[in-house]
Amino acid sequence: MTEYLWFLFSYLVGSIPNGYLIVKWVAGKDIRKIGREKLSGSNIIHNIGFLPGVVSGFFDIFKGILAVWGAYK
Repeated sequence: MTEYLWFLFSYLVGSIPNGYLIVKWVAGKDIRKIGREKLSGSNIIHNIGFLPGVVSGFFDIFKGILAVWGAYK
């Protein structure tokens, strides 16, 4: 039963658009309509700024690590 909860948790955490939320909070813009129109950290770095892009990339990496860690536990 615990495995299924981790699958659900990982899916829900992975579906959170960190890049969108960070840019909306910091710059008040929709990153999906700026630059390459992607939620990637590199798009955020090029169009919004270095720090928001790095924070977005960190959260994306952390989401992946969290999902893998939960699957192995």
